[in-house]
Amino acid sequence: MSSNRQAVASSSAPHQPVSFAEANQGTTMADRGRFAVIKISSEDLLDKRKSYPSSIFDEPLIDDGSKVTPLDLDDFKTTYEKVKQSNSLALFEAESNQIRDVLGKTVGTDDKDTDKNDQRKANLGTFFGVFLPCCQNIVGVIFFVRLPWIVGTAGIAEGAVIVFICNMMSVCTALSMSAIATNGRVTAGGTYFMISRSLGPSFGGSVGFLFFMGTSISVAMYYLGTVETLLKYIAPELAIFHKEPGDNQEFNDYRVYGTVLLMMMAFVVFIGVTCVSRFAFCAILFLVAALASVFVGLAVASPETSEKICVIGDRAMRFSLAHFNGSWNCHKNITGKLFHAYCLKKENFSLWDCDPYFDEHEARLIPAVPGFAISILRESWNSFYSEEGTIPGTEEEAVKARDIHNDIATSFILLIAIYFPSITGVESGSNYSGDLKDAQVSIPRGTISAVIVTSTIYLSSVFLFGGCVEGILLRDKYGKSISDHGYLVLSTMAWPSKWVVLAGTLTATIGAGLQALAGGPRLLQAIAEDNIIPNLQFFSQKWRGEPVRCLFFTFAIAELGILIAFLDYVAPIVTMFFLMCYGFINFAVTLQSLLDTPHWRPSFKYYHWSLTLFGTALCVTVMFICNWTYALLAIFLATCLHQYIGYKGAEIEWGDGITGLSMTVALYALSRIKGELKHIKNWRPQVLVLLKVDMTCMENDEFYGPDRDLVHFAQSLKMGKGLVMFGTCLKGDLEDHVNMKYKFKQYYERCLEKMGVHGFIEVIAHPSIQDGLCCMIQSAGLGALRPNTVLLGWPYDWIERKNMASFRVFLETMRSSALHGNAVIILKADEPFPTPKSARTTGTIDIWWIVHILFATVFS
Repeated sequence: MSSNRQAVASSSAPHQPVSFAEANQGTTMADRGRFAVIKISSEDLLDKRKSYPSSIFDEPLIDDGSKVTPLDLDDFKTTYEKVKQSNSLALFEAESNQIRDVLGKTVGTDDKDTDKNDQRKANLGTFFGVFLPCCQNIVGVIFFVRLPWIVGTAGIAEGAVIVFICNMMSVCTALSMSAIATNGRVTAGGTYFMISRSLGPSFGGSVGFLFFMGTSISVAMYYLGTVETLLKYIAPELAIFHKEPGDNQEFNDYRVYGTVLLMMMAFVVFIGVTCVSRFAFCAILFLVAALASVFVGLAVASPETSEKICVIGDRAMRFSLAHFNGSWNCHKNITGKLFHAYCLKKENFSLWDCDPYFDEHEARLIPAVPGFAISILRESWNSFYSEEGTIPGTEEEAVKARDIHNDIATSFILLIAIYFPSITGVESGSNYSGDLKDAQVSIPRGTISAVIVTSTIYLSSVFLFGGCVEGILLRDKYGKSISDHGYLVLSTMAWPSKWVVLAGTLTATIGAGLQALAGGPRLLQAIAEDNIIPNLQFFSQKWRGEPVRCLFFTFAIAELGILIAFLDYVAPIVTMFFLMCYGFINFAVTLQSLLDTPHWRPSFKYYHWSLTLFGTALCVTVMFICNWTYALLAIFLATCLHQYIGYKGAEIEWGDGITGLSMTVALYALSRIKGELKHIKNWRPQVLVLLKVDMTCMENDEFYGPDRDLVHFAQSLKMGKGLVMFGTCLKGDLEDHVNMKYKFKQYYERCLEKMGVHGFIEVIAHPSIQDGLCCMIQSAGLGALRPNTVLLGWPYDWIERKNMASFRVFLETMRSSALHGNAVIILKADEPFPTPKSARTTGTIDIWWIVHILFATVFS
């Protein structure tokens, strides 16, 4: 007998009688069975001194007589009552701890000791933890610095559409976040936590990391708005590099002051989140005062009390050309600066060559904020888009030394990209989910309340700005028509003083940046703590309860955004990241609602899958409308992260909605395929590969030689995209081989994964090998996805060892396959057998027809 084809002396490891003694931690619930705990030694399974069969058709397994003690129900009840009374169910302690840890991160637990960090939580409520951060981020830099310009450029009609579209996205996202937050316990991580627990770790990790990037860059956006307000509208004399108009040095000032401000705010965050929330409360007071000042100012506005601007036709003139020596000189006389700015002497020095527009229109001094009037509303109703370097609202090229001009090309799409970051504060409250006293209550109430309040403010502001303020002033982005150094247009509407709005703008932008700077590190720390992205464990550590390492990383990314130094370039980048995140939040709720998965039972009921689906489509559409290049880049980065996490990431026991979607799609597709795939256009080999029971190779996770050839051959047949199943049969009763059955299935899975082969695996136990194989051939597959071909290995024992048992099993297996209508392939291969990845070989394929069964012998 050949040394590599040994007979079996033992079929399985010996079993001990049922007992309730404490089990090892490594023993899983699946190993223990449903009714009793079986202590099985795995050492006997891998004992190399024992001999094993080499073929599924060769010498059958020999039963050693070891069986589980039959289970008597009366004895079981008596034993169970004794165990319960003695409180000795300690064998389930390991599993209960693991389950409690997993559920503690998903559905929560009532155990007060499960979270050791609870003592260090800030325990924020709805107002301080959710409502204030959301409002402060939503009504922030875009409202004060860009909204008047957006209304003046897009007009009231299209401006309202821009605000409405973005607010609809925020409403849909707020409802989706509320549903997810009330579906189970929400711990640290906020939006990332919601996506990862709903769509799985791959989606959650990829989108969560991009969301962290967007949050970090938004810090730069807020602080660039702060510096712009400071250097343009409050203290222009603080400029270091920018000394005169047109020197292109103002962005260097933004970089220096932005970096200094970022460092100061990072130190505040370093102190702790409680300090951030207290500062936010102070900032919100200034914000409320600024908003009240604007709305009261518009209500009491009149031509007599309003600031004045000089216009020629429908173009605003620079303040420095129409106002000097403390008085207005808004006229076209030769003695004024306006005349010399628009007129040049001809060659004979006796005549003047003036700009045609200057000649055709009169100069006049008008009130900037005359109050509500139908005529102003009508003039501001339509849009005034223009190209870069042109006079606002026109197509005429501007002379930059004298004219107020556009520093960026304007369009409806661009204005959406610039405005959208104003609603990114919807998730600000959820970023503090780890510091909330009751996230399930605070997130829905605080988020929805903030969205309602801020949406009302923005929509009303569009109509008030367009109906009470001259459109010429609204299109003057930096207020060059009111002040030589610039003037915050919104401050012209303030009552009783512009300083109320300027102070509110500073505190609102600083506070919003502070909220993002505090929320971003917590988001990254939650991703790192879950260990789903390799190499991020460094950021999982905390110091005094604060994610200090994550704070430094967030600081570095925000600094890169500050180095860009132009608010209108940073805002679209923030838009892409947040649009993707909001789209996935809505998609997660849509998916869970449509699939109606068992775990999806949110207590928040005020949502519907159609509304969340609309929010998903809206986010994706706006992504590509704003900038399809940025959108494709963001999707590409998310896809790369998704694949990387799936390939390298740790195994997480959260479950995900994508698996449920795959199951639903598979069941639907399977139900659509009725009958068998017999037509020549649809037929493809669907192979059942019968493998040998060879335990000597289990330690190395490698198939026995002939089995390896079968797998390679099946993989070659699978190039037709057919179904491949791998199966084997253990001789004996199921109760004797429960543990061995699962061991072999795991062994085959590891072997196939090592070879890079995909397929379905099934291991059965039966007292008779040939009857077990017959059952497998008849029952393998589901619906139309059933094997139509059986692949067997050549029974070497038949000839070499004259083994009649192997002969009978072999022929009965072929007979069962023929009776079931399957094709049969028997592989008898010489070494080396070609693999699907090897070079093309030459040789012959000999085919014999024997009793209507196809034999194929491959010779290399």
